[in-house]
Amino acid sequence: MKQPSGGVSATPDLKHFVAAEAELAHLRQEHGLPQEKHGRLWHLLDRVLLHRQQRQKRLCNKATYLKLCLLGIVGAHRFYEGRWGLGLLYLATCWSGFSVAMTIIDAMVVIPMKGDEQGNVML
Repeated sequence: MKQPSGGVSATPDLKHFVAAEAELAHLRQEHGLPQEKHGRLWHLLDRVLLHRQQRQKRLCNKATYLKLCLLGIVGAHRFYEGRWGLGLLYLATCWSGFSVAMTIIDAMVVIPMKGDEQGNVML
């Protein structure tokens, strides 16, 4: 991939964005410009997105995952995938329509995925 004259890739990822934000904050401090104040929610969102980009994907059997989507109201497919935090979120919100809606989206993402010879997909 050809790089622009600045030496930065044409398709920066989240790590590059976070590094650029840190460099901008340093330059603002160095030149006496006021710092931008971001709230806790902004920093939490940054950490969540960075974690999502760096998380390890796991091999899961596609047929088993889709069968567990039928129990999606309690997050069974997320526990099977090894994502305990999301499984607990689905379980905590099972009284609302959130977990059902998210399970439908999860199934729609997995259905078109091509599995390997054992039927496993990377999630």
